[in-house]
Amino acid sequence: AGLLTLFLEDIKGDNAPYPGVGKGHTELQAVVCELLFTIVVVKVMLDADERKLLSLAARHALPEEGTFFGLGVGMATIGGGISAGPISGAVFNPAVGTGLLLVHGHVERIWIYWTGPVLGAVIASGIWRGAPQW
Repeated sequence: AGLLTLFLEDIKGDNAPYPGVGKGHTELQAVVCELLFTIVVVKVMLDADERKLLSLAARHALPEEGTFFGLGVGMATIGGGISAGPISGAVFNPAVGTGLLLVHGHVERIWIYWTGPVLGAVIASGIWRGAPQW
């Protein structure tokens, strides 16, 4: 950790990154980005876990059989990060957004990183559970 600190000297204190609304974008666009990509990431996570559990239970398979599900989750997260990063900072997790914004004292937009991801997770769970179409 100490060795890593030497390489990361430039991003300490005020230079450390924190999420924010990208230049030329609105807060609404940031919330929508967080919401949509949280839906994607959570839905992929839920699907990967469900299929792995069903596969293992039905075939009494070894745990190694479902090891590629993490790749799908990682790809969804990376895709979301690349797409939403310039617009909202691509947090997709209220705890991460809260921590980074509190440390830097930029709490005026903390609601973006609670509204989008929480609503996105609720919608993704509803889709996963087979909620009726509205």
